[in-house]
Amino acid sequence: MGVGPGEAAVAGDPSRHEELWERLLQYVEDGVVIPVVGQELLSVDVGGRTILLYEYLAQRLAAALRVKPPDADSHAPLNRVACAFLEGGGEPERIYSELQRVMKDVGPLAPPAPLRKLASIKPFYFFVSTTLDSLLAQALNAERFGGASSTDVITYSPGNPQDVPDDVENPARTRVYQLLGHVSSMQDYVVTEEDALEFLHNLLFSARPKRLFGHLQKRQLLILGCSFPTWIVRFLIRASRESRLLLARGKMDLVVDSGTREDLALVSFLQSYKTRTEVFDTGTAIDFVDELHRRWTARAPQAPDPAAGPTAATPAPQIYAREGVVFLSYASEDRDVVRSIRDSLEAAGMDVWFDQHDLHPGDDFARRIKFTIEACALFVPVLSKSCLKRNRRFLQLEWDYAKIEAHKALPSRHFIVPIVIDDVPLGSPDLPEEFGAVQAARLQNGRLSDETIRGMTTDYREFQKRRGGL
Repeated sequence: MGVGPGEAAVAGDPSRHEELWERLLQYVEDGVVIPVVGQELLSVDVGGRTILLYEYLAQRLAAALRVKPPDADSHAPLNRVACAFLEGGGEPERIYSELQRVMKDVGPLAPPAPLRKLASIKPFYFFVSTTLDSLLAQALNAERFGGASSTDVITYSPGNPQDVPDDVENPARTRVYQLLGHVSSMQDYVVTEEDALEFLHNLLFSARPKRLFGHLQKRQLLILGCSFPTWIVRFLIRASRESRLLLARGKMDLVVDSGTREDLALVSFLQSYKTRTEVFDTGTAIDFVDELHRRWTARAPQAPDPAAGPTAATPAPQIYAREGVVFLSYASEDRDVVRSIRDSLEAAGMDVWFDQHDLHPGDDFARRIKFTIEACALFVPVLSKSCLKRNRRFLQLEWDYAKIEAHKALPSRHFIVPIVIDDVPLGSPDLPEEFGAVQAARLQNGRLSDETIRGMTTDYREFQKRRGGL
């Protein structure tokens, strides 16, 4: 990405582009990404031509309501048709009944290829749909369940405000949450901006699905082709954070949307308030999904095709990760100071990960770091002003992995043990809030205090006992 933690940016620079992809793929692998799927991905075949579903529905609805159809490629085509009908004195209820009839006349549609590609990425187990159709659930059923209707679909509407179940974090269940309703003859799904305003008012005040928003706050959102007005984008990003945007820490959201990236005022807003929101600025949402699928397929181990018959097994590459270590995470400028910290900890009997010696040419750096942090006894971020500089790709990845592990750990376990080596402010929005939530150690005359070493030794030994089943 090439931006400091906490900043928003348009990811057009090649080095930032690749860094963003690496972080996103790591988040996907860890199962902490929620795709928010929108109308720009609904490329369907109707009557021998390929067209976006909402564009086709808008044309048919305009004919049914006898209003001028929207221009080709216009933004929010259904909203435009509905507004033209209402401006001519039409009754609102007719919009929804006519749209339901149009959907029935269209008949069954094959799930669009972009949705099937998303569905094939197995770490995605919870999806938010912002469209009025069932195509996402159909794609998931086709890709994962042989066409059986095994995807759980939860539909929100002001008249029936359903929340997610208690086991929403169970990756064994595949779920779609229809945030803006589902097409019906009733006025309980979103066609117009006024509908969206009413839904969001209910989501916030009248019938808030608390478990849903709690789940969104713990995950990274991947907002794909939703064609939202910018005020809805701002709402969704804020609603998925525990605190105000100016204090945003700990999570990254990614927006892939033609309207958003062209709205310089919105991009400026996301940058000014350091929301940790990235706006992907190359190609369409469909292009992005194609690239995500390509990269994920190249990265993830593929299950064998049963129809292909037995084949010689190709052993997966072994990623060596030392278990039960003290993991030192630091900026390269601080290596000499960190070396002295390592020496003190090793002298106290601890096994220490120090990447100058523990990474070798040919290693899969990101995966080895990930596995080692997952298995380490203590994660020790060595904090300094150098940590706040830009282009800290692996340092940021280490922090992200540690935050995930910290959330898994028992409340009684001391997992993150920050060590501060200069006057870097722990309250900086560029540092994870998890680092400021625990007591940080500080060097005294360039060395760790005996009290700090004793405390870390106790925590280290407790971990080894639990690991050994003692």
